[in-house]
Amino acid sequence: MKRRSISTSLIALILLGFLLQIIVSSLILYNLSLNQTKKYLTRTVDRVREDIKYQNGKWDTSLYNADGTVPDINPLYIITSDGFVIERWKPIHGFLDIAEFSRLLAYSKPETITTITNEHWRILSEPIVGNNKVIGVITVSAYKPEQSDIDQIDNQLHQTLQEIQSDLVIHGENIDTSKIDARKFPYTITFQVVNHFNKLLIQNDNTTSITRSPTFIDSSYVDNQLDEGQTVIQDSKTRKHFLTLTSPIYDTKHSPVGIIVAASPIDTFYEFNKNYSLVLLLVTSILLIIFLPFIVRLVKQQLLIIRESTATHEIKQFPKRIFFDRKLCKLFIDEVGITIPYASNQYYFCDVLFSKPTKRWEVDQIIERFGDDLRKDSWRKVYDTMLNLNKKVTPFTHQKLFILRNRTYQINPIFIPLLSTSKM
Repeated sequence: MKRRSISTSLIALILLGFLLQIIVSSLILYNLSLNQTKKYLTRTVDRVREDIKYQNGKWDTSLYNADGTVPDINPLYIITSDGFVIERWKPIHGFLDIAEFSRLLAYSKPETITTITNEHWRILSEPIVGNNKVIGVITVSAYKPEQSDIDQIDNQLHQTLQEIQSDLVIHGENIDTSKIDARKFPYTITFQVVNHFNKLLIQNDNTTSITRSPTFIDSSYVDNQLDEGQTVIQDSKTRKHFLTLTSPIYDTKHSPVGIIVAASPIDTFYEFNKNYSLVLLLVTSILLIIFLPFIVRLVKQQLLIIRESTATHEIKQFPKRIFFDRKLCKLFIDEVGITIPYASNQYYFCDVLFSKPTKRWEVDQIIERFGDDLRKDSWRKVYDTMLNLNKKVTPFTHQKLFILRNRTYQINPIFIPLLSTSKM
């Protein structure tokens, strides 16, 4: 019986060792690939930083416009702190692919404007109507319009608008842009289609012309990206993964005035690692079949006693009480008070969930407490609020205080007993 136990334990240890080898080697290769990609993104960001100049409240993009190395085939964003989009090249679906819908609607007639980067554009917009209400906007523009060519440019703008409008397919309040073929429009005309949820649905990317139609996004999105650094995101439409590198642009006083975000696809890393792991697993299995009997016999001769090791359990910190003090604007974990800014989304989130600790709250109920109207992307605002709160709490609990389950938000049930003595 003892020999059988020895054999079983030995086989398990050998299998575990080979499995760990596969996991560790895959992680090493993956991290090496990420580091190489990060170096490439860093070079891109540094190049853009050399080209983009900001001084005395003015932007100069002349060097950037003349630089043939950026942007390249990968996504690139350059956005000022007040939300003006200097560059949005090959945007990733679900990542900074937004525009202020109401601003774009203002250009109902052809108008020549000068942007904060001192670029001149002739711009025209037309609303998209569905179910007898405005559900989106088409914006077309031309870079550096010459006064002598204004009539011709305006005709191109109107014609492009009409062609885009005819290619749109409206389903209720949904806009389908899949039939739009950017290749048939003049390369001197840039366009974008934005829905009433401020979502950028499509824009043209043309390496032979500047395709940065004047547009703004909500500056809060810029603020959220300032501290992101390196992160992996997934395209919500293509499901491809990208490594992004965010770097602030500073003025002479070292205050952030914008951000540069460079991105590169990394799905090839996943595919390579998967194939590598499968091959390594196959080779390991063959070697085990060949050499395992010999290894077992050899080790049996050397092993005299195998003692069971006592399992150790990690003792985790667990609070004794949790409560949210509305007046002090603090979330207390035992005696630790975590400041929650008054009238912020985090404050209202805590206020709602602690009002009925065992209840599961829907997104619309929480958004209503935020004082916002329910929109298609409202879930993101609530989800981000929960994530930020959990980041503040987990150092003191080692557990998430708030959880998302079946599209509803609630206080983690393991903490409910601790709320019975709280000051709500």
